[in-house]
Amino acid sequence: MGDRLDLAVAAVLPDIVAGSVVKAMLEQAGIPVMLRGSGSTDWLIPGTPGGAGPLEVMVPRGRLVEARELIGALEAMSG
Repeated sequence: MGDRLDLAVAAVLPDIVAGSVVKAMLEQAGIPVMLRGSGSTDWLIPGTPGGAGPLEVMVPRGRLVEARELIGALEAMSG
């Protein structure tokens, strides 16, 4: 199986709450998202305990610019 996603970090967020909001927004826009604990090799699964600390928002490299624009717009609205 040579089909591997080429993922890139779209943002680093402070916690699972912010990560969940951004993940939902990006998925609604049709962008696949994975959240990963920053500095960890363990992928976080929504709804599991232990989601404290910074999270990397991972998206397919081909959707990186679009994802960053959406995240920036969300930050501008909430800031």
